[in-house]
Amino acid sequence: MSRGSIHARAIEELVEENYGNADFMETYGNIAKRMNSGYYDQEWIDTIVQRHREGGRYSLSDAVCVGRIMHGIWSGYIYQTKIETSGLPTADSDVIGNQSSLDNLPIPFSAKFWGGNKTDHDGILSWKEDIKLTQANGNFDPPRYRAVMHEQFSAPLEVGYTDASCTWFRLLKSRAVARWPYGHRCITLYVAVENDWNSKIQSPSEEEAFNDLFRDAISLS
Repeated sequence: MSRGSIHARAIEELVEENYGNADFMETYGNIAKRMNSGYYDQEWIDTIVQRHREGGRYSLSDAVCVGRIMHGIWSGYIYQTKIETSGLPTADSDVIGNQSSLDNLPIPFSAKFWGGNKTDHDGILSWKEDIKLTQANGNFDPPRYRAVMHEQFSAPLEVGYTDASCTWFRLLKSRAVARWPYGHRCITLYVAVENDWNSKIQSPSEEEAFNDLFRDAISLS
């Protein structure tokens, strides 16, 4: 459940500052149109942003975050995998029900769900040995993927509805996020394998704005 209003405002301010940037507006405007037209697989979109009401339109701010993550995946800087649970996520307040669905994850994964307002995320996903993740192998269209190993780590668990800005900032600050959207039996784990992945995929026209936003992300608690 997203509680990233600070993150959302930061992205909105970034968009406002770039209204005069033709490249920026064209790139992310096209992504927003595709998101709203159903061009992208909805199951994949849900792993980054999931609306509180069905049919709600995605904003340019959403498109910025989705576009960055999409570019990070296709460029090979963000790895991913799916982890099957034993059920679908329920209300954020249903700690017992959600934890029950997470109690028998495939080895070596384990998860703890606390929900509510204890922290700014809903729980934690951990693994105690190297795991196999999928990496895009070069800038192919469609992308080609290969299996890679990743070290012991953990990721904030975000369950149900969430803002695109929250998912993006998790990848900036924590370098990982585990998304379990409503209606999904699988958790999608994203891991950014390099601290500066975001700066490596931006265009020169985006450099100053995104670098400022990255510094803000690191300073947010």
